[in-house]
Amino acid sequence: MLYIANITRDIEKNNNKLKFEISKITTDIKINKIELTTHQNSSYLKKLYYLYFSNTTHNDVPDVLSIEQLSKNTNIKLVKISK
Repeated sequence: MLYIANITRDIEKNNNKLKFEISKITTDIKINKIELTTHQNSSYLKKLYYLYFSNTTHNDVPDVLSIEQLSKNTNIKLVKISK
């Protein structure tokens, strides 16, 4: 009888773990459904497409200035970026 009770307890622990995993997956599915309805906006999809699939033709490398160039030229616009 003790052997059966021990096996039953192991099965109960496993079932509780599976229930927790199922509820987590269910929550993820609900979030994905919300994201899907958000992403069905055509303008948003166009923006995503442009970000991931378009070829950039402009130069993304910023100009690097020396301190000397910076002190000579007063017509330089600087942009502060945060990390």
